[in-house]
Amino acid sequence: PMLSGRGEDLACRFKTPRWFQEEMQSRAVREWSLDLNPPLICQGVLWMRAKFNNGFAARYCVLTSDSFNAFDRPLHAVHGLKPQVQAQVPQIRSVECLANGLIVHHRGGSPLTACSGSVHELRSWIE
Repeated sequence: PMLSGRGEDLACRFKTPRWFQEEMQSRAVREWSLDLNPPLICQGVLWMRAKFNNGFAARYCVLTSDSFNAFDRPLHAVHGLKPQVQAQVPQIRSVECLANGLIVHHRGGSPLTACSGSVHELRSWIE
């Protein structure tokens, strides 16, 4: 069945840039993700609302049992840079599923809107 929520379809059909994919598949990112504590639950690209133009930007997203973090690039996570978006899991109130994305409602601020490149990728985040 198709994922649904508010009935809103963000029409997000994004293709991850090759350089972004190469960084995600790099040895540095693999080693970093294996050493995470708490352990990694899910990682990948989500397209999130950009603050500056109301469009969407690719973000390297990481979910652990403690937090959801979105970085500009995979190597920013590896090098310990501050994520562009961070939500502590206990602060997440609800997650709405849309046709190609999700909206995370949390106590820390505005809802986080994110799209995936496919329904398959989206399922890996919500299961």
